[in-house]
Amino acid sequence: MISKEINLYDLVKVIEDSPGTSIKKNMIAAIVYVYKPGKIFEAELIADNGSTVCLETLEAHSIEKIPDNLKNDFNKIYIDLS
Repeated sequence: MISKEINLYDLVKVIEDSPGTSIKKNMIAAIVYVYKPGKIFEAELIADNGSTVCLETLEAHSIEKIPDNLKNDFNKIYIDLS
C-alpha cells in the first residue's frame, strides 16, 4: 500500500477485481464511511467522468490510498496509478 492509513473521504484505488461485482482493478473510490478503522470501509466507486458507479463495502487489502499530491488531478490518477 502507498499509505497504511485510510481515512474518511480519502481517495483510494482498487488493487484487485471483486468477483461477482462491477468492481474492477484500478477503479477509483472515495471512502464515505469507516466501519472498522484500517480494515473495512464503505466506498463510492467513481467512473472516469466523476459519476458514481456504485457504493460497496471494501476491505483494506483490496485498496490502496491515493497520494495527496494526486487528489486534485483526477486524470493524472489514472495515468500515474494504472
